[in-house]
Amino acid sequence: MIPELYKNRSHALIKHELLKGYLEKLFMIIGQHQKTIWYVDCFSGPWQIGEDDLELKGTSISISIDIMKGCQKTLLEAHKKKVSFKALYIEKNPDSYSRLESYLDSVNDPDIETFSLNGKFFDLRTKILEIIGQNDFAFFFIDPTGWKDAVEIPTLKPLLQRSNCEFLINFMYDFINRTYPTDSFKEDMIAIFGSEPEACDLPPKKRELFLINKYRSHLKTANSFGKSIKTAYATVLDPEKDRTKYHLV
Repeated sequence: MIPELYKNRSHALIKHELLKGYLEKLFMIIGQHQKTIWYVDCFSGPWQIGEDDLELKGTSISISIDIMKGCQKTLLEAHKKKVSFKALYIEKNPDSYSRLESYLDSVNDPDIETFSLNGKFFDLRTKILEIIGQNDFAFFFIDPTGWKDAVEIPTLKPLLQRSNCEFLINFMYDFINRTYPTDSFKEDMIAIFGSEPEACDLPPKKRELFLINKYRSHLKTANSFGKSIKTAYATVLDPEKDRTKYHLV
């Protein structure tokens, strides 16, 4: 049964369940070896959440803070590891950002240091790196409402070139599948895939596999620190149609 919080947002429920399952395990592993862990939500919202929900339940914002609190406590009590958790949330919409700021002020947890930026992710990439620095472990959550100035490799490259980090990228396959054959989006598709994808004649499932693997291959070209970029992905289906909604890469 889909919780009331996710009514008409079942695709977000799946995404958040995957985020929770992955983040907790990742932070517990990384916390054995790192003194500071950053969580960076590059398109944080909140979106599609009622104005009366001051606790922002059902958002990646509240989920991430709950996970950081839990991992910090377990690392200290069970493993004697004191880990500093820090979080940076980016949101371009002024109204959403105002709600984000109010929520972060309300949690005011002395053990979780939070930061926020109001503006477009694309314009704030240098500022993001200035805030988090180059040494601490960082997890980047790239979850845009579209793909433009978000998931292209040139857009992500400044972050991908930073060592000691991991990414979870929402590859908006449903949008891209409808867009990539269009001539007006040719340059955008080259930025995403590295070259113009030629998959129009493939059956739908083979075309999907071709495109997601082409994107993953292009991701691997972005490193500059002597180590290979490893990728994997999970497929999230459209709850109302028999097709893929997006891939989490």
